[in-house]
Amino acid sequence: MVTLLFKPIEALHFGGFGEFNPTVRGPAALGKVLTMPLPTTILGLLAYLNKDKVQSIEKPLGTLGADYEILEKVFKISEFYIRGPYLIIDNDVYFVIDNLVINLSNPDMENGIYRYIAYTFAKVLGKEDEVKEYTERLFENQLSIIKFLGIGLKRGLKIPDEDRGLLYLSEYIDYVITGHLEKKYHDTYIAIDINKIDLSKLKEELKDHIGKPVRLGGESRIALMLIKEDVKTFEKICKAFLDKESKNYLLIHITPVIINVRVDKKDKMYINIEELKKHLFRNYSENLELIGIIGKFGKDPLGIVGLGFNEIKKVKRPLKIAVMSGSISIVKDVDTKILENLCEEGVGDDYCDGIECYKIGFGTILPISLEKLPTNVKGIVDELIKILECTYEN
Repeated sequence: MVTLLFKPIEALHFGGFGEFNPTVRGPAALGKVLTMPLPTTILGLLAYLNKDKVQSIEKPLGTLGADYEILEKVFKISEFYIRGPYLIIDNDVYFVIDNLVINLSNPDMENGIYRYIAYTFAKVLGKEDEVKEYTERLFENQLSIIKFLGIGLKRGLKIPDEDRGLLYLSEYIDYVITGHLEKKYHDTYIAIDINKIDLSKLKEELKDHIGKPVRLGGESRIALMLIKEDVKTFEKICKAFLDKESKNYLLIHITPVIINVRVDKKDKMYINIEELKKHLFRNYSENLELIGIIGKFGKDPLGIVGLGFNEIKKVKRPLKIAVMSGSISIVKDVDTKILENLCEEGVGDDYCDGIECYKIGFGTILPISLEKLPTNVKGIVDELIKILECTYEN
């Protein structure tokens, strides 16, 4: 396993919903951002840096399947798994929900994963006092979103483009600064783990780019690509939470889980729990019981995720139904060995533009044993589990 780091040296832009497109009109267009890059962004960058080393590939150029195949040939490996992306801040591992940063290395911290779990379950149970208590501290650590107001210019000319619109408002993420009222500066990296790839081989193939600027995301923004062997990694955190004596877990969805389902004719995103289990856990689904899924901050767990932009065809890739990042699945009667495999391989069953989504970073999960939860958090979790089990049985 290798951890690849990207150190932002300026605010970055990862296009989200409401971004610029040819149909945008009005006094000002808004380019909103995702607070973390999609896994497809990292895969596309790595493929772009290595594309000239490959003579030919079988899959259509510009597809995610082609990007994956390029890396398979360059690294001389038949299969690998990307986990993340996630953040390393001051050598602690974090994941991001909206612009909220959650500490995984130190789960008892005020912005740690235990507090997030307690907040989410209390929200669903309608425990207003607990929600208020957790809100006061949990939401103090947020990424800084910068908004930039500009005027669209005609290509090659320094005059306003009256045909396509004048004003636009663009957002950028400053990963160096976190905080809500009191801003703090941090040593921050965007990170991914790549399983099944040899460290020496990765260093050899990326030697011309390690320690040098690479374009990451939109608007030609720059980050430094690095390899550091002494950092805390998501995979280590993932396996540290496992408990051989426990068979009951919360699965924190670090990245969206792309699932192969279709919305019914009434456009209702409802999925039977048994069907959802098969989509999430593939061939492992018979070896565990899924009690339920709670969405981020207690909301609906299902949503829509875009797959990024095809640079060859100059079109957006399809939208997919997903269990959104920040959601929490509750599973019982699962063997620790299965969870070890899912830490490396991820969950989900759909294809993303010619490659299994879970192989490229989607479906990254963090299993947390119910027995490892602090007593006060476990009490709230157990209360909701009892309600879900009664609903499930009926």
